[in-house]
Amino acid sequence: MLSTIFCNFIPLIKLGKMLHKVKYGSRTGFLLLLFLFLMPDPVLWGQTDPEARAKALFEARRYEEALPAFRDLVRLYPNDKQLNYYLGACLSETNQFDGETKRALDIAKKEIPESYFYLGKYFHVRSDWKDAIQNYEQFKSKARKKSVKDSSVHELIALCRAMKNPFGAAKVQTEDDPGAPEKKTETPVPDEPAFIAIPEELKDSLIHFQVNAMVSYNKIDQFKQEASKQAFVKGWLIGRDLQVKLDKLSDLRKQYGNLIGPEQDSLVNRILKLEQETYRMNQQAREAYQEAHVGEAAYWDKAGALEIQEFRAEINRIQDRIRNVAEEREIRLETEKMLIILPDTAVATDTATMTGPAVPSPIVYKIQIGAYRKSPPAWVQGQFKKLAVIRRIDQHVDEKGVTVYTVGELKSYNDAVQMQKQIRMEGIKNAVVAAFRNNERISLEEAKRETE
Repeated sequence: MLSTIFCNFIPLIKLGKMLHKVKYGSRTGFLLLLFLFLMPDPVLWGQTDPEARAKALFEARRYEEALPAFRDLVRLYPNDKQLNYYLGACLSETNQFDGETKRALDIAKKEIPESYFYLGKYFHVRSDWKDAIQNYEQFKSKARKKSVKDSSVHELIALCRAMKNPFGAAKVQTEDDPGAPEKKTETPVPDEPAFIAIPEELKDSLIHFQVNAMVSYNKIDQFKQEASKQAFVKGWLIGRDLQVKLDKLSDLRKQYGNLIGPEQDSLVNRILKLEQETYRMNQQAREAYQEAHVGEAAYWDKAGALEIQEFRAEINRIQDRIRNVAEEREIRLETEKMLIILPDTAVATDTATMTGPAVPSPIVYKIQIGAYRKSPPAWVQGQFKKLAVIRRIDQHVDEKGVTVYTVGELKSYNDAVQMQKQIRMEGIKNAVVAAFRNNERISLEEAKRETE
């Protein structure tokens, strides 16, 4: 800060003298200018969200300052069309027309027609007159009238037709530039997949892996195909690491809520990056489990009726043992309660007849914020990004193949309604309350009958 003041000290004195001549005393004028000089950048007043700050710089035509921020955001959200547009535009405005520029604009043009203007420049720089004119014309026909009016597209088209390139020494090619000649390389031989050792804690653990309507696994050694078993172990390990990251993400969100100002801002990028990692890991785990499912389903499709019958008998024996252990535990707990609460004469009660009522699976309420068969639209992804800073967003694929996005896990319907109101205030206007048992959705009427 002191070096900045020193570098600008002489210009400030000159401006202070100018104010003295016009209206103010020299001391007052100098102090006023010093105050204005040290004030925060007015372009960024009130902007705490990194994306909003970058957009403010872009609107102020400060493209070199906005460029690093948009690069970071695109790394986090590589398919976001709006962010790719800003990145491609910043690169173009700073005279960089390489492969990174074209990739960003190709993604953005599907929704943002202004991208065609910069794509026209990309080809214009290369003296590719035909493709340049074609993209400029696409911009003229698809973009907003104001955008076309404020641009120099007509002059650029005229220059293309005259085969003139006005861009001078622009950066036009890198090794990964799509416009560069294709390099011939030998096709690498894929490595054999590394063997994954089964963790000790998984060897003796109970699992629930549904292969089809007739067959489900309770133990890891029931897998019939080694490749399928390896895929399941991979998914399980990813899921274990994912839980660690989710716990860390939860801690960061708590820290975010307890901080203010710059300290809070510094956590935003860490939260967004970690959120993106959890989405990626969640997808990897689902793909691994799906691979395991396909392999085992293929085996049992070819199995005979006798093999299936014998396997189901084995599963029934395992489940009977599980039920017996659970009942014994329930009886033991009930007995311990009686020993504490009832008089001595009640100790002789025949515990063999005490089976206890069946305990239904718990019902949880979640706030559903979206359901999409494909990737959510760009504007929805923008909403999710902002919400993800303060809340964990879960996702699962339902029986119809639709990815459902939810927030929260609540035991009370009234608590769920309160969270629904909060999330709507946070920008997700279509948030709804949904009830689940064993990760399967049930009606709210059924859920309320059991929880109220």
